[in-house]
Amino acid sequence: NPALYKSLPYNTLRDLRPVAMLATVPNMLVVNPALPARSVAELVTLARTRPGGVTYASSGNATTSHVAGALLAGAAGVNLLHVPYKGSAPALTDLISGQVDFMIDPVATAIAHVRAGRLRALAVSSSTRSALVPELPTIAESGVPGYDFSAWFMLLASSAVPGAVVERINADVQSLMRDDAFVKGYADRGAVPGAGTPAELASFLEREVARFAELVRVTGMQAD
Repeated sequence: NPALYKSLPYNTLRDLRPVAMLATVPNMLVVNPALPARSVAELVTLARTRPGGVTYASSGNATTSHVAGALLAGAAGVNLLHVPYKGSAPALTDLISGQVDFMIDPVATAIAHVRAGRLRALAVSSSTRSALVPELPTIAESGVPGYDFSAWFMLLASSAVPGAVVERINADVQSLMRDDAFVKGYADRGAVPGAGTPAELASFLEREVARFAELVRVTGMQAD
């Protein structure tokens, strides 16, 4: 948001303080089964032979699926054509029908289509494999070194909230993240329980703000 919107009524890093990471959600790179690419490396090779001719769908401009595809294009050094939709469902529908070539969507959303044979999964977007589909390699280990993208959900508070309160809430959340039933519920949805101290999360947030500011600058990405 700091990169996309020039008149936010708050400063992300100054006015908010991280309390606890709630979850990270890896995405899955899925292709239409007719596409002649059975690995990320083959997809990248195909994109190099068809500059701008390989299309990827997203659930809308500046959404996580758009960001994931833009990061892939940059990391692999290829020219991909972004096709935004108004939501994940219509994007997946057109992907299944062959109107677009691939999409990077949350594992839990795409996996039913993969299991039904409507889509082919090539990899997951996170730095480590997903417990929901442990057989799938990561994009990084499939020919695009350094690629790492997951949606994340963080609990933040006003910067005016005392540090002792933040630390206590962080400890409570971490305790919840160790509950077996809670962890299983996360795993069933392709999510990974969050971790990190408030200080570690503050550093993480700074890096993420800088990372995506650079992506917006390089790509000219704009929100609808």
